Amino acid sequence: MRASRGDFKPLAKSKFSRILVHGGGKGSAVYGEMAVFYTFSQQKGRGQSGNVWFCGDGANIAMSLAFCPPDLDAEVLFCLDMALSLGVLRYVRRINPDSCLKWPNDVYIGLRKLAGILVETRIEGWRIAGICFGIGLNLNQLHFPDGLPNPVSFRQVDGVVRDLPQESLQLAMDVVESYTAFMDRYASLGQEAGALFNFYKAEYLAALLFYGQYRDYCFQNQRIQARMEDVDETGHLWLRNAHGKLFSAGIKELRYILP
Repeated sequence: MRASRGDFKPLAKSKFSRILVHGGGKGSAVYGEMAVFYTFSQQKGRGQSGNVWFCGDGANIAMSLAFCPPDLDAEVLFCLDMALSLGVLRYVRRINPDSCLKWPNDVYIGLRKLAGILVETRIEGWRIAGICFGIGLNLNQLHFPDGLPNPVSFRQVDGVVRDLPQESLQLAMDVVESYTAFMDRYASLGQEAGALFNFYKAEYLAALLFYGQYRDYCFQNQRIQARMEDVDETGHLWLRNAHGKLFSAGIKELRYILP
């Protein structure tokens, strides 16, 4: 199912936030209910591990997409995370083809951070009852506050001032289309969770910053040199160090050391 502009119906709009819904009707049995919330002015944006996300005032996009999938097994959570993050990357690459993902799901242009992603879920028993997929995207910002680590905006890269409502709609369409494509594949593959994971893993690994290269990282508070080689169903990254040893790292264990 491809998302189109006609699929998105406005529910509410104010100076500070806008709400859209997508789908419903026949599609809701397969995809569940979904809604998109976005704003161009956010004071207390949240990032990974309790970090604060800077949105600015009227220059960037802060968006949350809420999904309530029917009968989606919790074991495919990271697979869905990959699918949605790749949807954000597809939107970004329309504007800058050289962008990439920084594990687990930030979006970078070169060595600078263009967008951050935060995924929160509600698990009930064996299934995913709800997902909140948050995106902070730097669009038209010219100057960032001191102390932010390596931020960048599209405007800083190419000098173009973009239309925030239009870009918000396109971003929402790309992520929702990625979600519906994921749900279609999940339904068609049935219990073949491994096949679903491998389908998304190949594209995800190819999109990762420094994938396949020996680079410097901070692992468990120690500086190491290692090469990314794989990612598993839980989202752990697998790397090989300079001595040939293969090891895994969780999100709180590994940090990129950027030049």
